[in-house]
Amino acid sequence: MNYRNRSASWVILFLVVAVHLYQQAGPSWVWAALVLQFLVYPHLVYWRARLARDPLQSEIGNMLLDSFCFGIWSAGMGFPLWIAFIFFVSVSINLAAFEGGKGVAKVTAAHALGMAVALPFAGLRFLPDSSLAVAFLSMFCLLTYLVMYGISTHRRTLKLHQVREKLRENEIALQSQLFEIRLLQSQLKEQV
Repeated sequence: MNYRNRSASWVILFLVVAVHLYQQAGPSWVWAALVLQFLVYPHLVYWRARLARDPLQSEIGNMLLDSFCFGIWSAGMGFPLWIAFIFFVSVSINLAAFEGGKGVAKVTAAHALGMAVALPFAGLRFLPDSSLAVAFLSMFCLLTYLVMYGISTHRRTLKLHQVREKLRENEIALQSQLFEIRLLQSQLKEQV
């Protein structure tokens, strides 16, 4: 269900983080991690969910893993404001749609755990500033994600409406058949 949205938005997230890392002169191993996290990982978790016995639960696990990894990235980069915001909000929106407030609590815990894992290696740094390019890319990323999310929600709503209409039509047809059966039963009783 999230594959298209995750794949597209993560490519844009890749660009956002890449621009930030380029401006911060990030080491080469971080660039390798960036490629794996944002360009390879979305496809791996898609197949994990697709092959799972319970794809929905698998996808919820994927979103928690997303949040954990985003916590690592946020702390590792020193919490750049726009990037850290997108990392937290995007997964929160997704899991809130699936599990309500409980999902947001799980995202928060996974995100905090990711930050706790990264802090001993990266140190506690608070570098909220980023360039104008990163801010604009972040806004574009968030806008794209929210529009894609809205479109997919709209599609699901339309499908649900179509299913409800079909059920209503089937119920009307069934009621008509029941009326005919009752009419035939009453005619049979009269004939008997």
